[in-house]
Parts: sequence; C-alpha cells; structure tokens
Amino acid sequence: YARYGDGRALHVGHEALLTGPSGDALTWLGNAVRWAGQSDEPVIGVEEGSGVESAELVLDGLGLAAAVVPANSLDGIDVLVTSSYGERSDAQYAAIREFVRQGGGLVQGGHAWWWSYFNDNVAERYMGNRILNDMGLTVTEGTVNAGIDLVAIDPPSSLLHAGWALDAIADHLSGATPLDTPDQQLAVRTVRTAVQYLPVSFAVYWNRVRLLLDEIDPVVPTSADPV
Repeated sequence: YARYGDGRALHVGHEALLTGPSGDALTWLGNAVRWAGQSDEPVIGVEEGSGVESAELVLDGLGLAAAVVPANSLDGIDVLVTSSYGERSDAQYAAIREFVRQGGGLVQGGHAWWWSYFNDNVAERYMGNRILNDMGLTVTEGTVNAGIDLVAIDPPSSLLHAGWALDAIADHLSGATPLDTPDQQLAVRTVRTAVQYLPVSFAVYWNRVRLLLDEIDPVVPTSADPV
C-alpha cells in the first residue's frame, strides 16, 4: 500500500482476493476500500472489463456503495477497484495516477508471474506497474509459498520499504543513525530484493544505489579474510 499525494493506493497479489474472499479476507477487503477511500462509506467504482466486476456484489454484501463503472471512468467515485491486467493509453494511466494524487483511492489486484513468461522488464512494462510505479509500488514476477501468516500486533518495520531501507543504510554508513545488526540485515535484504527485480534502466532507484556504492570501499577477499 502507499500514500500518493492526497490519495491512497493498495495492490493485492491476486485478483481473487477482490472477487471471492471469505472469512478474514472478506474483512480485509472491506477495510481496504475504506482505507483507500478515507471514509467509512466511500463511493466505490468497480471497473468494467477489468475481470473483477463481481467485486461489486461482494462489496454490496458488506454494506458498501459499489457499482460497476465504465472502463477508465473516474467520475463521481472515491475508490477505483480494478485489476492490473489490460492495456491502457498513456493518458489513461496518467489519469488514474492523477485521480489518486488528488485524493482518490485505488484498490488493484493481480499478479505478473504469468505475464513475465511472455514479456520482459516487468517493473517498467507490466500494465499494473505503469499505474503504481510513481506511487512507490512495483509488482514483480516473484512468487511466495502459499500459507497463513499471522498479522503482527506491531506495524511492520519501515526497513521493508526499498527506498527507506536504502536511506537507512546510507545513514548507517555515514554514522548519522547507526543500525543494530538485525536492522542492518533487514535493510540489506530489502535492498537486495529491490535490485534483484528492478532493471538497471529503473533509474529512480538505481541512481541512488550507484551513489551509495560509490561511497563504499570495495571488499577484496584475502587469504587472511576470505569472506
């Protein structure tokens, strides 16, 4: 999830969580659209042709005002619910970003692993990312093992954010804000994941990585210190 300008955006890794949730996932969906809409009673538009039109019935069942709206129509709604599939024009991508920046909400679902079998540069070319990248979110082709993860009572560490992790490493190296060993390891894992999936052409992140690397002395293994 991300805050972007005056608005909010959230991406979930599979569209089924928008169209067929149950139990805790159903509660999550209601909370998600309320958070994105910054209201207990947001007006929700489920995008026609997105493949998640049945989310309208799910949201109606939660007592939320939802309706299927024409593709690329943002008039009169607080939250757009859609999938990350389907091409749009540059102007349409920009319109959704501006909708969020001006205070609108976006709840988007979908994955990129299947798309990546037939296309390259997921970070920059995948349809959902052309909406999300400016908001600090990127869908990758990576997958995780299915299972149940308990939500912690405490909020997640800011070091799980690729940009903030990079800032924290820079501050640690400069001595401005030293990190303890667990936080160092977490920040490094986060940045490692980011550079694994983001192409070198993703300048908004890689330029900062290069600046940081220029400040670090190279590690040269020796017989006395081979690691």
